[in-house]
Amino acid sequence: MNAESNFPGLSAQIAVFWPLLGLAAIPLWWIGRDDRVRSLRLTFSILLGLWLLFFALRFTAWVASEPLPAFIPSWIETVLFFAAGLGLAAALLIVFSLRLQPPKPAYQRVKKAADLLALSNDGFERLVQYTYQNIGYTLEKPANPSQARLINFIATGANSPTHLVHSHRYAGRVGEPVLRELIRMLDIYPDARIDVITTSTFSPQAETYAQNKPFHLIDADELIRLFQRAQKAQLSAAAKKKTKKTARP
Repeated sequence: MNAESNFPGLSAQIAVFWPLLGLAAIPLWWIGRDDRVRSLRLTFSILLGLWLLFFALRFTAWVASEPLPAFIPSWIETVLFFAAGLGLAAALLIVFSLRLQPPKPAYQRVKKAADLLALSNDGFERLVQYTYQNIGYTLEKPANPSQARLINFIATGANSPTHLVHSHRYAGRVGEPVLRELIRMLDIYPDARIDVITTSTFSPQAETYAQNKPFHLIDADELIRLFQRAQKAQLSAAAKKKTKKTARP
């Protein structure tokens, strides 16, 4: 009975802390920083839900004629409280009218080497293609099926030799036999370099075999560095394009 009789008083004491709602927005905004529209929707939905909870507490105190602790004149506090509720409702309507950004492809969410193994074969190939395209290469698929079995695509760039790119999601180390098979491609492309890309690492035998040969061995860590370089290059190109548009008369 004592707990029931004290509930209106407790409600009044809690209800007065509604301005702390703003603090809840900070972690919500941080969690959804990769997609701002979804983040805003989640943030204002939760804030409005919390506001309704505070409203229920205030209503309970009002029904029991329990006064709220007074930090400022009660009528000002009441006006501010309902203004905040109307503001949250209006903001919620606005953010739900915004168009959602299309979700990023899985490969664009890769942050570290371990993330590469979570990609599908297609996702991994798209990541490699994105990386080469955004560091200045033009890509084409090999026309010959026997070549396509060995290399994923041919990369050409200005003032750069042709790169024959072999990318594969190897679970273990890439060994020397893989390189011995790939080097046969130099019979067709004698001036090319062979880029061997893996989600893991290379065996000591493979690294020894690649010495003094036109191989570029790219392990998971180096691929992440190249991918991050490509992302920066894409952002820089987009910023320059935007600047040119705004500079037009």
